[in-house]
Amino acid sequence: MPPEHPTAHHRPHIKRALRDPLATLVAQSIIELQGPRGVGKRTLARQLGKGAVTTTHRRTAPLTPGARRVRVHPLTVRELGLTTPNHLTTLLKRGGLPAQRMADQFSVTIPAVLKYLLKDSTGQSRPVDEKTGAGLWASLMDSVGRPLSVRAIAGAAGVNERRALAWTDTRHAQHAMFRLAPLPSPTAGATFRALKKGQKHYPYDWSQARTRHAQLEALVANHLLQWVESSADLANEDKRLVYFRDCDQREVDFVILDNNRPTLLVQVDPVADTANRHLAYLARKFPKAQAWQLSLDAPMAPVQLKGVTVAHPLRFLMGLC
Repeated sequence: MPPEHPTAHHRPHIKRALRDPLATLVAQSIIELQGPRGVGKRTLARQLGKGAVTTTHRRTAPLTPGARRVRVHPLTVRELGLTTPNHLTTLLKRGGLPAQRMADQFSVTIPAVLKYLLKDSTGQSRPVDEKTGAGLWASLMDSVGRPLSVRAIAGAAGVNERRALAWTDTRHAQHAMFRLAPLPSPTAGATFRALKKGQKHYPYDWSQARTRHAQLEALVANHLLQWVESSADLANEDKRLVYFRDCDQREVDFVILDNNRPTLLVQVDPVADTANRHLAYLARKFPKAQAWQLSLDAPMAPVQLKGVTVAHPLRFLMGLC
């Protein structure tokens, strides 16, 4: 794991930690900043020089010839210098988009961003109206952290599955949310009956999730995604973020693959005094991988239970770059 404690910034600069390595890359090639709206891409571009940096919020936008893609994410615990559980609770409610994190009346900024996400129909042959889009989005937020069921989302919003799938694909393409694939069964070593289909989804704005547990799971997912994608974009490391689920209904929220080998297993669990049995099972399958169980009721000091490290989420997130 990276250093245990972040550097505290009383008034954190938008993406300060990303600006410095990007300044070095700008001298070598054109940089294309990609990510959701509201994460500070345009601010970074202005600071680094507009001629050397382009921005896009669409995941499927063609890359400028000779450009290097760098993905930008919501603000993290380390970037904000958070040190107390109360700070983390505030971050859960506000989300990590700089505009709503810093604004005095942050709730006013959310509908404007959400309205755009629901109306943008680029690439859809039959776009849905705003009311139907709001219903589809509400269904997505009700199922954060669970395998995505297009049939259930379509039924809740009263549209057919094809239109619901096209709408969901567009939300993914414009960085309203991201998807995680299940961990495939390894070709050697540990084996299990892995699911081959069934993606989970998380919003970039984790405050949109309906329950505190779903918000926490989405926040952890965003932090892990930032770690993985920044490692790939800035250091050319081969990391991926997936989740584990097998045919026996065992499930672990997050698995980090490094060169296709599980190196980190993470479970968000409300229980703090017992090791999650699914996480303990997967940890036995991959004994070289670190296994973390995160609970808001856990102490800041990590506790070892049956090969699993149980800790408060803030303690874990402070160690992620």
